[in-house]
Amino acid sequence: MMMDQKDADNNIKRYLEDAVKSELEPGEEVIWQSRPETSGMPFQLLKIPLLWLAGLFVYSIGTITDTSFYESDKYFQFVVFVFILIAIMGIAEIVAIPIQAKKTIYVVTNLRSICIKLRGKFGFSNQDEYHGIYRKMLRPAKSTLYFYWAYTMPFQLIFIYLISDVIIKIAQDFNLFCLLGFLLLMTGWFYQWYQDYRVPLPRFRDCPKALYYINEWLTSIESVEHKLIDKVVIHGKKRKAGDIFILADKQGCMRFKSVPDALEAYKILKEHSGRIR
Repeated sequence: MMMDQKDADNNIKRYLEDAVKSELEPGEEVIWQSRPETSGMPFQLLKIPLLWLAGLFVYSIGTITDTSFYESDKYFQFVVFVFILIAIMGIAEIVAIPIQAKKTIYVVTNLRSICIKLRGKFGFSNQDEYHGIYRKMLRPAKSTLYFYWAYTMPFQLIFIYLISDVIIKIAQDFNLFCLLGFLLLMTGWFYQWYQDYRVPLPRFRDCPKALYYINEWLTSIESVEHKLIDKVVIHGKKRKAGDIFILADKQGCMRFKSVPDALEAYKILKEHSGRIR
């Protein structure tokens, strides 16, 4: 079984290397590349849903001890449902994200930064069509700014409205458990914003992703030219694996998550990004 797993990992590595080769333009050279370190990912991801679940538990104790709290709040059940759904999604990510990370590679070239992810394996390919690598574009990279305003902002406005309703209710009918539970929930939310750089602002939106069929894999590729980078941020550089966030106002935020040699990559990006001083 261990040998099978090793063979599978070697195959994934080979497919990722083929994807990198197919993406490089004439004259473009790889300066640095790395795959995510997945062993510590579940622990890092567990913190946020635990905060949400703990907050929801304490918040529920408060409502049980004061039934008037939720009887007079017409949005209470919906708010609880939203928090439960978010916590469940966070727990599901503990399994899904490390699996996806094993099929991901980060690349820094002399021209740009690239994130390549193998999304799914379909059929077989003709290896001779693209210098031994078959590659077909399925969807070009499109700006995500429209989708940010069309999808993300309405959701955020609804969430802010619900949260403000809870805050007003806590202020009107003070309950210590409800307050502590709400603070735990918000701590989890803000911590996620900090940890994943997902602050609800346009500049932190995901970078556009092009979709390709490369050899036998459906592959997503996002890239940012160094000349467009406005800021590079690193989190956890003292840990075994750190996170790098590449911000370009015109494209959004590219995330290199759980990078084994994050500090080295950070220094390289700072050196090659012309707009950063």
